[in-house]
Amino acid sequence: MRYGSPTVQALEALKAPEALETMSSAESGWDERIERARALAAEHAAAAGILTFYASLAGYQRSLCCRPPQSWGPFSHFFQTVDLDGASAAVPDFLAWLQEAAPEPLASAATAMLRLERQEWRQLMDRWLTQPDVDHGDLDDRPRADDAMTFVMEAVVQPFTEAAAIAWRADGGPKPSAPDVRAPRCPICFGRPVVAILREEGHGARRTLLCALCLNEWEFPRVVCPACDEQRFDALPVYTADVFSHVRIDACDSCKRYLKTVDLTKNGLAVPLVDDLASVALDLWAHEQGYRRLRTNLLRTAEVQSQE
Repeated sequence: MRYGSPTVQALEALKAPEALETMSSAESGWDERIERARALAAEHAAAAGILTFYASLAGYQRSLCCRPPQSWGPFSHFFQTVDLDGASAAVPDFLAWLQEAAPEPLASAATAMLRLERQEWRQLMDRWLTQPDVDHGDLDDRPRADDAMTFVMEAVVQPFTEAAAIAWRADGGPKPSAPDVRAPRCPICFGRPVVAILREEGHGARRTLLCALCLNEWEFPRVVCPACDEQRFDALPVYTADVFSHVRIDACDSCKRYLKTVDLTKNGLAVPLVDDLASVALDLWAHEQGYRRLRTNLLRTAEVQSQE
């Protein structure tokens, strides 16, 4: 596994006035997610519980997103720029919040996890982030018994990885891959995409992938499977549903994986992370057809719903 090499200036950039403006934009991103989740919860009764919880969760994550790193120094790869000391320190309060705000069985799992010390969380996060052979949240690699712990780590770390990615880009770090360079993983943190996005460009639409971990976007060819690199048009079916005309399933018949795409050319109000949660019915349909999601979302909605 190869990592980039950010400079100390990349993190120092967080303290500069222009970086503060960038971090303010990050806060606005959380505000958009919260507002969109509340709006969709009122429109889609089937996903109202999920969306209402996510709106509260995103509000909590927003409170973490602008915490400055607790230490500065030379770093060799991206994950060493992530403030895991700050993230691990935030876990106890987050678990207490989950006890009150989360549905069962997550609330009970949060109570059980309170026994872990801060340093244990620090070690778990470091191992979870830096193991190259583990796909964070992948259905094949993540043990069922650790679902709740994985959720806690991802929910807490996500605002910190986003902040580190913003600093990384501000220092002229890796730019999104060119469309003819098929990079199925995030060029910053090497994470898998949680959703694809279509935006209007010229007379067509440009496809980007959204990293599940650091929320970075990078360009990716439209007719290529990001799981197995399949490029044959007839092996890449697209499925849609009338209720979510701007969200679709981009499937691959070669590897039987799929990725959801949010088409902003059809609905400019959509917020990809949130509209993905709202359209859980598409995930259930895809699972019934034998497809597996390339990367689960934060709430693992398709898995939770399919087990009920």
